[in-house]
Amino acid sequence: MNRLPKALSLALVGLSACVTTNAVMLDPLASYPPVPEAEIVVYVDEADVEAEFVKIALIYAEGDADLHDQSQFVEAMRKKAAEIGAHAIILEDFEEPSTGARVAEAILGTSAERRARVLAIRFVSPR
Repeated sequence: MNRLPKALSLALVGLSACVTTNAVMLDPLASYPPVPEAEIVVYVDEADVEAEFVKIALIYAEGDADLHDQSQFVEAMRKKAAEIGAHAIILEDFEEPSTGARVAEAILGTSAERRARVLAIRFVSPR
């Protein structure tokens, strides 16, 4: 009898531990076939991209800063980029929790959220 609540609480912790992502398409009428996640290239700066490309979406991610590091955020955004047909992402913004959020986390037990944004791009011609 005691196992069910424990199993349920572990499942809820697993759900809350996710990095959530969403994509805002820059052209709502555009649609691209999915790309294998392993093929998504990660760029630090737009100037690093040597191929001609189009900007297709902004991808936003959010998750508990204590449970996820930046690499997990990048992997979650790569997965979303693959789903929407991007070939690469360009890192734009990683926002750490504010001091106030950290204090609330310590006192109230709330989570301190990390947020990130990347630009999803699609190469004009095959690389």
